[in-house]
Amino acid sequence: MLLQACVTAPDARHYALFEPVGADDVFVPVISSWQAENRLEELADEVAVLRRRLAEHGASRTPAESSADAVSDPSGESALGVAYAGFRSHLRRGVVNDTVRWVQQQSGLYYRPDSRGDDWPVLAELLDRGADDCDGMDLLTFSLLRRLGFEPGEIYRTILRNRADDRYHIVTLWFEPGHRDDPWLLDSTGEVSETVRPLSEHPDWEPLRLFDETRSYAVRAR
Repeated sequence: MLLQACVTAPDARHYALFEPVGADDVFVPVISSWQAENRLEELADEVAVLRRRLAEHGASRTPAESSADAVSDPSGESALGVAYAGFRSHLRRGVVNDTVRWVQQQSGLYYRPDSRGDDWPVLAELLDRGADDCDGMDLLTFSLLRRLGFEPGEIYRTILRNRADDRYHIVTLWFEPGHRDDPWLLDSTGEVSETVRPLSEHPDWEPLRLFDETRSYAVRAR
């Protein structure tokens, strides 16, 4: 068995998962050691990020750029590191595409214009209500990606304006590492795009505001 190539394990066919671990368990020392080292690595990364942010204070970098280190993942320069980075990127893009496709399907079923003004729900309200317009449908995309590990500084909800007729729309922008100058536009209703494409490919729509749970930014043309 593949597991036995790494550790010696009992031949058990039935398992009771999530049980308390005894202090004399043979795997406690090695697991505890790995957990401690992993936490030290995380702390070292956090300290390095804080130092870079302090060094960059006042520099002319965008929030997405300055948070790049916080959302990056070590890869290394070996063939294995390159393969790891490529597969990680492949998986994350798959998550984004699957999420957008699913939310667009739900939009086809549950899209409803606001009956009294422009009401932006929180997730619990949206799920209780069972229907909403673009701001509610976009919240599904944003909330799902956040809960699937997309970090602050990596995804932002975004207000768009159509240059031709002054229509407004809300989408999520994904600032993928390596594509931060031209983020991916994730449209939960398909009004702007039915597929995940770069923002630059939609010149008829201009972004006005970027925001997440705690921050809000204006947008200006360069």
